[in-house]
Formats: sequence, C-alpha cells, structure tokens
Amino acid sequence: MGGGPTPHRLARLCSAVSTVSPAPPGAGPSGALAATGLEVLLTTLFSDEQMASFGWRIPFVAGALLGLYGLLIRFRMAESHVFESSVEAAAADDVVVARPSVWRTLWSEKRAVLHISALSMSGVVVFCTWFIFAPSYAVAVHGMDAQHSLVAGLLAQGVFLAMIPVMGRLADRWGRKPLVFVFTLGFAVLAFPLEWMLGSGPVSLFASMGIASVLLAAACAPLGAIFTELVPTRVRATVVGFTYGGASAVFGGSAPYLNTWLSSQGMHAVFVAALIAACLVTAAVTLRMPETRTVELT
Repeated sequence: MGGGPTPHRLARLCSAVSTVSPAPPGAGPSGALAATGLEVLLTTLFSDEQMASFGWRIPFVAGALLGLYGLLIRFRMAESHVFESSVEAAAADDVVVARPSVWRTLWSEKRAVLHISALSMSGVVVFCTWFIFAPSYAVAVHGMDAQHSLVAGLLAQGVFLAMIPVMGRLADRWGRKPLVFVFTLGFAVLAFPLEWMLGSGPVSLFASMGIASVLLAAACAPLGAIFTELVPTRVRATVVGFTYGGASAVFGGSAPYLNTWLSSQGMHAVFVAALIAACLVTAAVTLRMPETRTVELT
C-alpha cells in the first residue's frame, strides 16, 4: 500500500495481496481457510480427549512458526518507489521532514478517516457474522453437526478466496464504487433471506455462506486500492492502519458478542437489521465519495 502500481491494475494487485495478508479488509482469507482446514483435520484425526490433551497446541505452534516467517518477510521488504522518491526529494532540497503526532495526522486527513471508517464498518461486521459466527450459530440453533458445519464453512471460505481476485479485476474495469454498491445493497436485500436459508443441513449453511462470500468479496477486493488512493503515501500507513484497525476492533470485535447476546434474548432479527443499517451507511458514504479508480498515487 505504499504506492507504485498503475491505477488500471491497482485493485487486482491489492485484492491478490489481501487474500494472503491481514490487510484490509478481511483478515487474510487464505489464512482463515488454512486455519479452518487445520481444525477440520485435527478434529478428524484426534479424539476429544486427544484434542484436550495436546491437539489444541498444534495450531499455536503452526501460528508461531508462520509469525516468524512473516517477520522475516517484513525485514526484507522494499519501500515503494513513490515513498523513496518523496524521501529523495526531501533530501535533495535539504528538508527535514517532521513527524507530526498521530492524532494531528488523523485530523489532517479527517475526510479519508471518515471514508475508511464507513467503508470498513459493514465489511468487518459481515465478515465476523458469516465467517466466524454463522457455523457455530448453525450448530447451536439449528442442531447441525459440528464437523459438518466446519466443512461447510471451509468450502464457503474457498468460494470467498476464489472470488476476491475476480472482483479485483472488475473493480479495475468498472470502478471501485460499483463493487462496494454490489456488496452493500446486495446484503441490504439478502441479509434476512440468507438467515432464512440456514437449516440443520450443511448444504444450507454452505449455500448461504457461499452467497455471502460472493457479496463480501465485492467489498474486500477494491478496499485496499480505495484506501491507497484516498491517502497520500507520506501518511498512508498511519491513517489506514489506525482507522481500519480501530473500525475492526470496535465493529468487528463487538459484532459476535452482540449477535450472541441478542440471539439469546430471542432478538436475532435485531442484529440482522443492524447489519443492514451498517451496509446502508456504507452505501450512503460511498455515494458521496469520489471515484478513485483513475487517481495517481502521490
């Protein structure tokens, strides 16, 4: 996200990166797919007693090793040519670039902060609802077999992973905003029907999660490009990191709890209505936001 790719390819490149990284907007779908696949494998190979004894440690060991590998990659990353050019220009002019406070930086880019927050809000709620909460909800409420729910969720995550690059190419061809509208308005219309599709069989869970995956991919694919195009290179990491991270923590972190609590009170429909409202807020902000597909990175 430091700048560099040409505008007509930026969304497809950002969407490709987002499939394997925890960057905006979906916590790395390939990582989620691998984690769910490992869970399916472990629960198939080991008994409940073995999982309680030692099996639960295996994912943590795997995660630690991958974390070290990710750290190694970060140490070897090269800066973008846009960032390097700005540093070289400042050095050539003998200019000392001051580092403003984080809050001053966020305030100076308050319009971008508002756009990023609104764009992130509905996406993280939908992701947490349909990729984290839905399988366990199907087990608890509809009596679905736990192993079957894991497999259905695994297959749906595969759909999500496959659709993100496709939506990225469409975002480069049609523009960023049309893809966001596909997600927001699609979920506003289909949120309740998708809930009604859920039943005790894994096919119903896969079908509802699969449709949700296609819609969510329409949001995830262009977001990395939109965030990059909204914020200049010199403050991009600060603005995008704090804003997207904050929105994910507030909305994504609270969504599973609220969903669980409202469902326990017999008010699950209230949460679905709130999800629709979040999608409509994102759509309204997107409507007023400029199309960024042709923006040159600065």
